[in-house]
Amino acid sequence: MAFHFRNAYPPDIEELLRHDYQSLSEKDRRRFAALEAIKLGHGGTEYIAHVLDCDPKTIRDGMRELQQLPDDPAGPRVRKPGGGRKKTETQHPDLIDHVQRTLENRTAGDPMRHDLVWTDLTPERLSAPCATKTSA
Repeated sequence: MAFHFRNAYPPDIEELLRHDYQSLSEKDRRRFAALEAIKLGHGGTEYIAHVLDCDPKTIRDGMRELQQLPDDPAGPRVRKPGGGRKKTETQHPDLIDHVQRTLENRTAGDPMRHDLVWTDLTPERLSAPCATKTSA
């Protein structure tokens, strides 16, 4: 059975909603979807999730965020502190030393500029465990 909402927006308005939704940041998308669902009332969450092709949980998260305003835990950030991928250096503390040891005898550069160097190693060779050995 197809999903029907009795107070549905016209197709051209739905298209505008989708277009605007795609142009927003992650946090603003949640809040935009939540506001639209709140405006529609009962059944609005499912309808807006269908129109914007997002998870209803995203809309419920946006509603929760709207209730917390102006005390937003994320502040001006898109995500709360600690969200997102951890830095590679944090996950692999010896990585910088490993790369520097690998490049030690495989770099060249400008003698007048110590900040400009290059290597003959490809990224694949740099990540290989045997890259630390110098080839003759």
